Amino acid sequence: MDEFQILTGGNPTQTNPKLTALNVELLQVEAEIEKLLDTLSGADATLLAYANSKIETLDEKRQSLEHIFYYVIFESDARVYITDVLRSCSKTQHHIVNDTKNNEQH
Repeated sequence: MDEFQILTGGNPTQTNPKLTALNVELLQVEAEIEKLLDTLSGADATLLAYANSKIETLDEKRQSLEHIFYYVIFESDARVYITDVLRSCSKTQHHIVNDTKNNEQH
């Protein structure tokens, strides 16, 4: 779970509530899987079958949450990148306009 400790997308000074919520849910799923695994010692065949089924379901949920988690990070990083590119283009356009005006005045 170390990879889920960074809960920022794009701007490291701001936490992303979506990532925080996903991280909490992932931790809960992991804890539930661990709890099920801890109860398996000395279990009979019926309990093992139930636990196996439940663990498979939880693992699928964990994988889905991880995909969403990384998508949110990507989406957030992409938004920051696009904003930075647009800001840079705007500054460049401003400089071009000013340079053109200065050249026309001379």
